[in-house]
Amino acid sequence: MNRLARWLGCSLATVAVVAIGLIAVSDSAASATATPAPVSFTAYTTGYGWWDNTPPGSSDIAYPVIHQTAGGTGTYADPITVAVGHVITNGVDTPDFAPGTIWYVPNLRRYFIVEDACGDGSTPQDEPCHDLATAPQGAQVWLDLWVDGSQMTHAGSNACEDAITGLNSVIENPAPNYAVVSGPVAGSACSQQYGNTLVTTSSTPTPPPPAPTPPAPAPTPSSPSPTAASTLTPAPKATTTKSTRKQKAGKKHKRSKKHKAGKKRKASKKHKAGKKPRG
Repeated sequence: MNRLARWLGCSLATVAVVAIGLIAVSDSAASATATPAPVSFTAYTTGYGWWDNTPPGSSDIAYPVIHQTAGGTGTYADPITVAVGHVITNGVDTPDFAPGTIWYVPNLRRYFIVEDACGDGSTPQDEPCHDLATAPQGAQVWLDLWVDGSQMTHAGSNACEDAITGLNSVIENPAPNYAVVSGPVAGSACSQQYGNTLVTTSSTPTPPPPAPTPPAPAPTPSSPSPTAASTLTPAPKATTTKSTRKQKAGKKHKRSKKHKAGKKRKASKKHKAGKKPRG
């Protein structure tokens, strides 16, 4: 083989190797930026707002993403703030879902985005929101929805929070074309509730995405393993007894007459990442 032939052979081999490498890099980049698949959950939805945030009378949040303070209109482009449980280990705060995670709640026909933390003290993992032992049986996640409430009385805002509290079907990483009723959950009035049926903007019912398959917990003599819901069927509301119906995520009201079972009002106890409680 002469020198020119050897040079051409080496050059062609080099080009082939580079091309294969570029294709592999392109495929890896595409995989890294792929949109996560939608997943359905049965969530325990609670509410918090302007009156019982930390500090009270504010819209401060722990993990700003598209809002610097709690807000949003509920559209896919402008989802409303939602708080999730979090864990603090060795001073490092880790939310249960990454800030920026999008959710859709069919019962309210609004999109939400993770921008806040729910849970008290230096070990919020032992508190409501992260600890599902304090939620109704069947809850797979706990979402504390920002209702606003600044246009209402304190009592009116609390009543709206109570109204949306319960087990509801939700979608993580939802499609952008679900029906939307924009505006705060507690604006001049409390939002209407629509049930758990998924409806697109064309008013055509949409089959729900697949539910996750969690590992089966080991059965114990005292508590049977709960079975996760896998379809979007109307879910029962939380019990309405005085001791449980007003349970809210990590909140504690200063007035003893409004203490609620399993609930601590955020105004006095909830610690958010990067915040210090008043007083």
